[in-house]
Amino acid sequence: MRNSWSRSLKLTNIGIFSLFPWLVHADISAVSVANVTASNERHVEVQCQVIAEHEKVYSAQVDANIDYISLTGQQLESGDELIRQDTTFMKFDLSKLEIDILSEKNKYEYLKKESSRLSLLAKRNLSSDEQSSRAIHELEQSKYRLSLLENRKNVLQEKISRGVLTASKKGVVVSRNVEHGQFAQQGRELLTFVEDDDRSLKCLVEAKLQSHIAQESVAQILLANEEVNGIVNRVSSKLDDVSTSIAIYIEPASKSKSLLILNAYHRVRFPLQYKQLFSIPYKSLVAYKGQNYVYRVSKINGESRVQKVQVDVVDDTELGFVVRGELKQDDIVVTSGKTMLQDKTEVKIIY
Repeated sequence: MRNSWSRSLKLTNIGIFSLFPWLVHADISAVSVANVTASNERHVEVQCQVIAEHEKVYSAQVDANIDYISLTGQQLESGDELIRQDTTFMKFDLSKLEIDILSEKNKYEYLKKESSRLSLLAKRNLSSDEQSSRAIHELEQSKYRLSLLENRKNVLQEKISRGVLTASKKGVVVSRNVEHGQFAQQGRELLTFVEDDDRSLKCLVEAKLQSHIAQESVAQILLANEEVNGIVNRVSSKLDDVSTSIAIYIEPASKSKSLLILNAYHRVRFPLQYKQLFSIPYKSLVAYKGQNYVYRVSKINGESRVQKVQVDVVDDTELGFVVRGELKQDDIVVTSGKTMLQDKTEVKIIY
């Protein structure tokens, strides 16, 4: 299908021009025509801000001084150290505890052997039952103390491990509430972290465009040196009763999120969906008394006649005007010689 074409037309009034055909060329100008094309998708380009959909707050897991904390704005990979609390005193307590455990284990092994020996002697009547019972009791007490020491060791090891907090995913530190060397009690909020996956763009557009914005449509994010894709994730309602704007949220492609700096602004272009929009050449539009028209060539009772069709101009592009009106795809409109035309004028196409 050809997007546009032109043919020479001669306008003929039935009557005098049929009697005197040589007057056609003298009084009627040749006109050109072109096809109407559908133009239901438009694009809007707006300034959008990079925002965090979710923020993750890291809190102190033990009572200890801050030995290290990441800087605000610092980019981190998954598993990188965010915060380290000074657990030196805990490690010292752990060393003492391990010595106590070793000592209690040795005592337990001795009591186990002693209990077995006295039990055997008691069976041979070489030792009293009271001695055997006392040995068994001491063995059970040692086993209990050893269990308590092992539990304390596990708790202490867990605390030491919680003194180091790491990034769960790739992201950036957006704020911190303590400095190096400060004491932090368990539960105190230390820093706020935003994962790359939680970055998106917020765009404010005119509320009247809401019905034309298609969710899940592809948007282009215009960075300094490249253009990356995103998806129209959701469309909010008006911000308040007096606002004339709505918010559009763009989800960038995963591989591009690390390129977006929080709170920075980028131009974003995304599509708007319209019904019954058409593209026409600039030269086909006729403006008269504040109204816009085109002359459409149609077959009426086997004759080629022009019909005056009112249109509303929605936009203009490099190729022509985008209009709304009673047109359809592949309609033929006049592009030159329009000054001689009236509604329902018969035209003759001369190739």
